[in-house]
Amino acid sequence: MQAGSINNVPAPQQSPVERQHQVIKTKTLGNPGGGEVPNETIRQKLQERQRNSQQENQQQNEQHAEKIQAAILEREGQMRHLKFDVIDDAAIVQVSVINSEDGTIVRKVPSDEMVEFVMKLRKKLRRSGASNLLDIKA
Repeated sequence: MQAGSINNVPAPQQSPVERQHQVIKTKTLGNPGGGEVPNETIRQKLQERQRNSQQENQQQNEQHAEKIQAAILEREGQMRHLKFDVIDDAAIVQVSVINSEDGTIVRKVPSDEMVEFVMKLRKKLRRSGASNLLDIKA
């Protein structure tokens, strides 16, 4: 048997770290005959593992991209946009959330009822001459 192999006492010129590396290489790569594992064999096995790992990562990335694309397509019909209306009589800006697909209004902020209330209140205050007392910010 060779000096420095796993089955023999390591050669005296090997450091403890080198001996540990030799044990790890042999156990990891499986050298049933004992002795040293050629560096080329180690490189080949490492390259094979890298290729397998890269292929697995690429497959996972592709699956993730497909999921994202499906989610985007699913939400495409649910897209919304905003419309801003300045209501001079109430001195308020009203924001409408609109469904882009069919044009329906999802929500208004402030609501139509609140805008109507402020308009009536401002109108009454104008008649009484106290319009400068009301300062409403939406």
